[in-house]
Amino acid sequence: MKSKLPAIEVFCFAEGGTLGTLAPLLETRQISFNLHRIRAPQDVPETIHPASALIVMGGPMSANDSLPWIPPLLALLAKTIKDDIPVLGICLGAQLMARSLGAEVYRNPQREMGWGNVEWVNATTDNQPSANKPSAVNALIPQATKKHSLPVFHFHGETFGIPQDAQHLLTSPHCLHQGFTTRRSLALQCHIEPSAEMITAWTKKEAPIKKDPARPQMQTQEGILRDLPSRLSDLAVSVNTLFLSWLGQLFEKPR
Repeated sequence: MKSKLPAIEVFCFAEGGTLGTLAPLLETRQISFNLHRIRAPQDVPETIHPASALIVMGGPMSANDSLPWIPPLLALLAKTIKDDIPVLGICLGAQLMARSLGAEVYRNPQREMGWGNVEWVNATTDNQPSANKPSAVNALIPQATKKHSLPVFHFHGETFGIPQDAQHLLTSPHCLHQGFTTRRSLALQCHIEPSAEMITAWTKKEAPIKKDPARPQMQTQEGILRDLPSRLSDLAVSVNTLFLSWLGQLFEKPR
């Protein structure tokens, strides 16, 4: 039986972009989704259904590029987030979310590519006074999981500042801001969604051939693809913790 929820809208920017391993999780829950390739302003809808959600994926461009579809997308993101419609942004999608909420997107001190872990950030930050309650999505993340780091895949050269009133959620040794939450939305600089095919394609184009001791955060394709099934199995822990917590909001009333 198909879910009564309106279809989730998914924005992709890369050629052949997909939801990766997130798609089967939606399908097994009978949640439909519409995949949009954003290439022009007219590809950006004016609104998102109030009972639905939006997923904004990664892409090869910068959130700071002068592309004609970026201004209308930033406006849509700001409105959707403030209307308490759940938004999930991954990599470029997270950077666009940050920009839409007034934060800057800038070059990370070091480019990252390969496997790593992210750590949980304490609830109280400069952007989130202790008097503020946790965001709705953060409140759904099981507290027990926050005692352990999460395995992720890194693939980025830029990162974002934490928007005002958002909660800094995740961090890592080579990138301070790996994730934030605000209201019912979740932004992830790191990747939790790539399939074996996606990682193979990304590393074939971008990974260094030789290991550079001065850049341990840039792993070789050989190193990245080693024990890939086991790595993807580990990644499923992060999908269950982050994506399914975010998705769970669709079955709860907004706070």
